[in-house]
Amino acid sequence: MISVMHNMAAQNMQRQLKISTKDLGKAAEALSSGYRINRAADDAAGLSISEKMREQIRGLNKASGNIQDGNSYVQVADGALEQVNEMLCRINELAIQAANDTNTIADRSAINLEIQQIKAEMGRIFSDTEFNGRKIWKGPEGIDIPVENTHTYPAVVFDAVNTTSTITNTNKDAVPSGSYSLAADEKGIIVSWKAYNGKLYSSEPIPWDSKIQGAHSFNLADYLDTQTYPELQGLDFKYSYTVNDHSTLDDVIKAINKQTVSAYVSKSEYAKVYGVSGNVSGLSFSTNIDYVALLASGKDFENSDTDFIEAIKNGSNAYDNITVNPMQPGKASSPWEFTFDMPDIGKVTAKPISCSYHGSTAEPDNGVWWKWVTPTYMQPYKSTILYTPSPSNGSYASVENALKNNTAHSLTDKSEFGGSITISFSLNSENEYSYQDSAKKKSVGSMSMTISVSSTDTVESVKKRLQNLQAVDIYDNSQPTTTNAYKSKYNSANTVSVSENGMETVYGDEIGLKIQTSNIPFDHIDIVYEELSNKILGLENTNTLTVEDAGKAIGECAIAMEAVSAQRSLFGSYQNRLEHAKNVAENSAENTTAAESRIRDTEIARLMVYFSERSILQQAGESLLAQANQNPQKTVELLLT
Repeated sequence: MISVMHNMAAQNMQRQLKISTKDLGKAAEALSSGYRINRAADDAAGLSISEKMREQIRGLNKASGNIQDGNSYVQVADGALEQVNEMLCRINELAIQAANDTNTIADRSAINLEIQQIKAEMGRIFSDTEFNGRKIWKGPEGIDIPVENTHTYPAVVFDAVNTTSTITNTNKDAVPSGSYSLAADEKGIIVSWKAYNGKLYSSEPIPWDSKIQGAHSFNLADYLDTQTYPELQGLDFKYSYTVNDHSTLDDVIKAINKQTVSAYVSKSEYAKVYGVSGNVSGLSFSTNIDYVALLASGKDFENSDTDFIEAIKNGSNAYDNITVNPMQPGKASSPWEFTFDMPDIGKVTAKPISCSYHGSTAEPDNGVWWKWVTPTYMQPYKSTILYTPSPSNGSYASVENALKNNTAHSLTDKSEFGGSITISFSLNSENEYSYQDSAKKKSVGSMSMTISVSSTDTVESVKKRLQNLQAVDIYDNSQPTTTNAYKSKYNSANTVSVSENGMETVYGDEIGLKIQTSNIPFDHIDIVYEELSNKILGLENTNTLTVEDAGKAIGECAIAMEAVSAQRSLFGSYQNRLEHAKNVAENSAENTTAAESRIRDTEIARLMVYFSERSILQQAGESLLAQANQNPQKTVELLLT
């Protein structure tokens, strides 16, 4: 039909042109911005995922900076202690010089003058060393000096927490993956923790007793909502504390807030030892399987399992799982190696990481296998000395060295009562495994082989015993898996004390800070160490004015150097841990950025093809629209002809 009132062809062309123009505009916007998603309407689900990833990326980048700050804090502390160590060496040197009786009183006075100046500088280091305005050895709120003749008592005394909870197939995922955290305020105490399932759980508020002074305790199980969260059934620990008669609620809150109760999983795994002609006497194996590995393997926590981790078959013999046997000719320097098959995880290999040996405290008084240890406020006792042979790679050569070496520590040549040799193994899976949201890992746990050596044993008799070893099989028993809760010696909160005179609050000698390591709430690395000062190190009255004083100074200096070295070792361990944590945060940020880019960024090559296509359609639409607009004019011309 020919009409001049409605040009349907032109309207159709105009509609198609609008569509092409709109599509071309969106393509141009994506190309110019570089993003596929510029507004929520472009991809609602993708935008939600992308924004969540961006939040995670920014959090991880900031966490990486936090970790670096923590590492710098530790490095400043270690650098200061390095100078303190040098000063202690100089004090020790001067004390040894002063202890010589050829010195006059004037000589010792001159020596003592230098020692006092060194001590003054050490005191300045302990009191003034800081990082970003925070005193390193004086705690976050400093140390208040009590009024003279004022007796200070702890505001709260904590009892040891050691409660065992049985793990079941129901609550296995709700077990704390680290520690229980206590938060205290005027309303009471709330216990919270992060579980292996990635969830954050917390107790109901535990109210304060009407009388705050005196002995108090609570059971965690009484404040868990097991109706809403049935997986919490069976988790429990008892927390006890005693409040000083002079304390206020504020003192108690300050003491309990941010305290932690550590939790760890205890599971005894057994090992059957198979020999060529039956069980091998004098050889024993023990294993410690990582709890995440137990969860990933689908472990039954309520029933016994006699073939939990089976030996992988080698040929026709199912028990021959020694893949590397150093007892074979020419293999004495090769470390042992065992292979197992773990449910849902697969092939697991045990490789030795160290070898050590020790004798008995019953040895004669020749100082070979034991030494006297005198702990603080206790009677001295005998402690065995642990030695490491060379090589220490868990090979038969290291065992043989422990048996017949030429030093004073030889089990067959020097020991009258025998001893034992222990080879420690690491258990690692062939492929990575994980459980729920946990990080992928290969570490499964550890294993140790103990070789008992009697006083009548020879190198040949021990060798024959090892040659008889054929296989090891790890199995479960009927004893339940448990989680043990205990009060840590170190925690993030200072120990609050109160004074009889004026209720003055002072702080104890434990210092802690938390390093936030991710965008997950309460994902901290706790850096906890003890306050140091000349008084704490026992150097407050150290001098060399007499021979006796100089002799005492040598011993005091040795004790102080041991304490400083111990804290430097602690800081070194923290530094290594923080380096690993920083690498993990940066790697996670990088991989998450790549994932977010795939969701949000424009795919330029594909979009350029689409842009060209829309551009051609737009040009074609404009041309055809012009032609369609001429059709009514042609009709009018026909009427006028």
